Amino acid sequence: MILRLVVMESSSLPISLFRQYIFCPRVVFFQEVMGIHVPMPHWTKQGNDHHKKQVLLSQQRTLTRFDLEKGKMVFDVNLSSPIYKIHGICDAVIETDEEIVVIDFKLTKKVQRGHIYQLAGYALCAEEKFKKRCQLGFILTGEKAKANIVEINAVLRSEVIQILAKMDELLILGTLPESSANEHQCGQCEYFNYCNDRF
Repeated sequence: MILRLVVMESSSLPISLFRQYIFCPRVVFFQEVMGIHVPMPHWTKQGNDHHKKQVLLSQQRTLTRFDLEKGKMVFDVNLSSPIYKIHGICDAVIETDEEIVVIDFKLTKKVQRGHIYQLAGYALCAEEKFKKRCQLGFILTGEKAKANIVEINAVLRSEVIQILAKMDELLILGTLPESSANEHQCGQCEYFNYCNDRF
């Protein structure tokens, strides 16, 4: 938490880094410290195509699968937080009279820990933007967009802030962090060739 306060006022981290950090902190190092940006893998385009499809389908559906009777659903919402110094584009946000619900589309069928932290990052920003509480989010997985509910509770918020502190520490130290990634993870990482101590 202290480290978060010493970072330059103008800095802001992409919310997508939550997912990357959980996958492997070295991805954050190569992107943010070394400034290395590699061509995106083929599944990135698949994800973008999936997003466009889900936006079209969601525009035709009601809010009943979110257990909401009414609300305004907006897509591709730009979010940022001067408090937490993070920013990103949330796939969808539902605004009701009382609250905000954040939504993320994922082509994968399984919700991963990094997805949850990313969604929580959107929730923190959405609260600032809309001046309403955000205690609920959904990760829509797979082609059928299965709605997986995520409670944005105090424990999750605390964990997100802790991850921010760890990323800040990584940026401040500027040294290659240790990695606990397994062989399968390394095999699908676009930064694998930059790690000379892996498998």
